[in-house]
Amino acid sequence: MIQFPTSSATPQERELIRRLTTRDTAAITLFYERYGAMLYRVILRLVKHPVLAENVLQESLATIWYDFDTFDATQHRLFPWALMICRSKAQEELQSHERYIAECVNTRHAV
Repeated sequence: MIQFPTSSATPQERELIRRLTTRDTAAITLFYERYGAMLYRVILRLVKHPVLAENVLQESLATIWYDFDTFDATQHRLFPWALMICRSKAQEELQSHERYIAECVNTRHAV
């Protein structure tokens, strides 16, 4: 049984968490329908490129799905937890992009 803090999740959120916990594949679609647009906007603000933001969102959704067993309903609400994952993925993407640019610049100067 999933434990929730007394003042936390709405009944709809609790049901979604239950379904994600039981690996109900339709639950990730529902999660996307409920939170995808908000998460995308935050990611887009960070990465500043629509295609990159879509890629980061997809990677984030995969992480949410495959790592859902790390979600602790007694410690987190679902959306802030997902937002934390999305921000982390966006930062990783930005750092990777910065390293790539630095390597290109260094390679160009070495030639």
